Amino acid sequence: FINRVFIAEDFKVSWGFLQTVFLWLLMVIFIILLAIGEDIKEGILLEQLDEMRQLKEAILKRKK
Repeated sequence: FINRVFIAEDFKVSWGFLQTVFLWLLMVIFIILLAIGEDIKEGILLEQLDEMRQLKEAILKRKK
């Protein structure tokens, strides 16, 4: 897509080309941040699951 814009602008750097590149970079950064956020969320959920298992085991041991 960036190549098409560059060719359409007669191989010159114009505002349209700069806007296209900037928007693509923003999109890539946004996708990377989303992936990082999902990874962090998954890690937190796994930690909570382990903690809940430990609490369950502790409660069951006290009942015995």
